Amino acid sequence: MNLRSWLTAPGPTRAIHLADDADGWVEHPYPAVADRARRIATLLRANGFQIGDGACVVLPTGVDAVAAFFATWVAGGWFTPIAPPLFDDLDTYRAHLAGLLATAAPRVVVTEPDYAELVTAAMRAAGRADAPLVLEPALLAATEPSEVSATAGEVCLVQFTSGSTGTPKGVEVSHRAAMNTIDDINDRFDVGSSSITTTDERRRTVDF
Repeated sequence: MNLRSWLTAPGPTRAIHLADDADGWVEHPYPAVADRARRIATLLRANGFQIGDGACVVLPTGVDAVAAFFATWVAGGWFTPIAPPLFDDLDTYRAHLAGLLATAAPRVVVTEPDYAELVTAAMRAAGRADAPLVLEPALLAATEPSEVSATAGEVCLVQFTSGSTGTPKGVEVSHRAAMNTIDDINDRFDVGSSSITTTDERRRTVDF
């Protein structure tokens, strides 16, 4: 078993639950998330994404963000999650994002319509001439899902430090290291196929 195996055969009774604006939960079954991830992977590949490449994902917490992360694994690459602006001055955020993009040098930058203009400006500031991949419902509905790549690059995640003590630094996490961490957590806390785990209080939960 590996981190990507569920994308080929997602458990039909398993789901990710994400908090909604009304302080409730929205259920996203694994098969639907996997299908969404495979459609986004098709779009990544159409933008030149290959095995071992990376994508910076500038999206708020939600099913598109989750699916975009896994889409990079469908295509055999890695992702970097980047939070969209919340309370920051937009000029400051634009410069921050440009710095992250220049350092990470992803093949593709993924975002949504609300942030497309801001992300494009940051890409230009980082010296990039390409356009972001903007996820829209109609685009996803019209896209066929990709097959999961038979192989993948060594890295599954590039996570940046906060930069509170200087320039943010990217930390590479391999598939093996991530799987070892998951196995250790499962062993330490007796997490199994019937377990439900929660993170960030009411922000999001995952059924395993």
